[in-house]
Amino acid sequence: MNPCKSTYNFLKFPHKLGELRVLYLPFNELGGEIPKEIWGLEKLEVLDLEGNLWNGNLPTRFSGLRTLRVLNLGFNRIGGEIRFSLSKCVDLEV
Repeated sequence: MNPCKSTYNFLKFPHKLGELRVLYLPFNELGGEIPKEIWGLEKLEVLDLEGNLWNGNLPTRFSGLRTLRVLNLGFNRIGGEIRFSLSKCVDLEV
């Protein structure tokens, strides 16, 4: 088993990441629902979770992601309405 290519679910997402600005984890075979703590990272500017095994729905509001500039959730199994969820992300580049 290749330790870099194993399906991993964040059972316990680190809580002390308040200063985190970039979360870049594409193509790591991470699975399950995206941890709810990610949506509250107030200083996060880049969130790239492309090409994993994430599933479930997006939260109705990304209340903490006001500074988000880049969002890449492509090639996952994520559903839900995205329009209202991103209304507070005023710096998001499309």
